[in-house]
This record gives sequence, C-alpha cells and structure tokens, in this order.
Amino acid sequence: MGKGSQPTLCWDCAKATGGCRWSDQFQPIEGWTAVPTLTDKLYESYIVIDCPEFKRDGMNLGAKRYKPNDPLNKAVKGGIKAIYGSNDE
Repeated sequence: MGKGSQPTLCWDCAKATGGCRWSDQFQPIEGWTAVPTLTDKLYESYIVIDCPEFKRDGMNLGAKRYKPNDPLNKAVKGGIKAIYGSNDE
C-alpha cells in the first residue's frame, strides 16, 4: 500500500466533487483500476489509474502529475490486471 499524496485520475475528473460513488460515498467503482494507498493523514484511499465513470473536466489540475499513458502508469495497470485477473479495484 502506498503512502502520501500521489497523482490520481480523479484530479482531472468532472465528477471529483460529486456525481460518482467514490466522490459521494467513498465506495470503490466497479471496473476501475486502482491501487490501495494511504493519504498524508493515513486514511485509506486509492490511486485511480482507470475508471469507467471518468469524465475529463478540462481544468487539468492533475495533468502535470498524472499522465495516463506514462509507462509507469501503464505498468501499474498491467500489474494489477496480472495479479487480480481483471481491472477491478
């Protein structure tokens, strides 16, 4: 499990402040690719790599930090699929 504030797809999502199960109720999204982590205050969270509910907000707040096509993000996504056999959680 990672620790600290790390880039997540949610930072560039129009639903980041409401409109999805994660932002509204902190319930994982079915079909997302996400890595369990801890926030700076040591709360459990996720670094979201891919999400079926993602809708780009156009503000690009996380664009400099999160790049979906970055080789590291692709490797993480591929590793999660290899471990879990799907792209769930």
